[in-house]
Formats: sequence, structure tokens, C-alpha cells
Amino acid sequence: RAPEAEAVHDYIEAHKTYPTIVCGDFNDPPLTYSRRVIGQGLTDCFQKTGKGIGLSYNQKGFYFRIDHIFCSDHFTPYNCEIDNEMDASDHFPIICRLKMADKLKKVTKIAKKFSHLEKNVYICTLKYARTELNINK
Repeated sequence: RAPEAEAVHDYIEAHKTYPTIVCGDFNDPPLTYSRRVIGQGLTDCFQKTGKGIGLSYNQKGFYFRIDHIFCSDHFTPYNCEIDNEMDASDHFPIICRLKMADKLKKVTKIAKKFSHLEKNVYICTLKYARTELNINK
């Protein structure tokens, strides 16, 4: 898993100016190499705002947090929780709310300002705003 984790980290690092959310079933608890490498430079949303140890895997007497949500500093996570009432999977869902940073709100206002123009102009304007404010597509 180490090469895959390093490849994901390299991609995130190469795009660190863009808003980033990384989430999924890592099959690794928080103290493992792959989780640390992928999460480097990002906020672990559950660790930041969740309560308890966040057990997301729930089968065969094994209880671990192996599902993770990370975000860049373009977002502020809040109210992360594990829905341990769900029984459709061997994983409990992690639910987390993310608030956009002010610079993301600014690009939304710019896009709305030009929404009455032709679609191509709107896209060009939005691309320019993304360049100036480091917003990904």
C-alpha cells in the first residue's frame, strides 16, 4: 500500500492550491503509514470535530476507524459523526459537514455576477476567477 499512498499524496501535493476533499475506506486505522502519508497537510475531519474514537468498521468483533475524511484548509469541518445505526454494510458511515472558506464564496459571487452573459463568457470568467483564487474545476 505504501506506493499507492505515496502516489495519492504526490497528487494532492501537486494540487495543494485547489480545494481538496479526500475520503473513503482506507482499510487502515489512523496510526498507519498509508493514512499518515495521504493525510499529510490535510485536516482529518473526524479527529478535528468528531467525538470518541470513531469506530467505522464493525464486524467479527473488530472495531476500528478505517474510513477517513480529509480536507484542505479551503474548508472548515464541523459536526463529524459516525452513524452507528446503519446496518447495511460492515462499515458505519462517517458524516461530516464542511464550510467553505471565504475565498471560495468569493468565486461563487463572481460566477453569479456574470451568469446573465453567454455561457462561454461565464466559463472564461469563472476560469479566470479560479486562477486568481486557486479554485479547482
